[in-house]
Amino acid sequence: MERKGGRSWLRFLKYVRGQFPADHRVYVIQDNLSAHTTPEVRRWARANKVSLVPTATNASWMNPIECRFAQVRSLAFDGSDHRDWREVRRAIRRAVAYRNAHKVQVRKNPGRPVWKRH
Repeated sequence: MERKGGRSWLRFLKYVRGQFPADHRVYVIQDNLSAHTTPEVRRWARANKVSLVPTATNASWMNPIECRFAQVRSLAFDGSDHRDWREVRRAIRRAVAYRNAHKVQVRKNPGRPVWKRH
């Protein structure tokens, strides 16, 4: 397993940056892991129109994306028994695609699922 460090984080940031047009600014909301703010990462971010937006320590609830993870996790993993990581990746991709394609529903009854498994 690869260690969580500045180099692997920078590699990920470059991948994310490549998903958007070069003239658009990209905002990356991240936790306060020290590897996320190495001098090399900060230099690269400044040069490539990437804004690093850290959340406070132990405050993932402040991340506006975090609330979406529960929905994707539920869709990808509830009632599943994935045999390998390839199946896990496929399930997550399908869950994200489904989530992005369907309008968000306000859950009046949290005991009922928002969507059906596919």
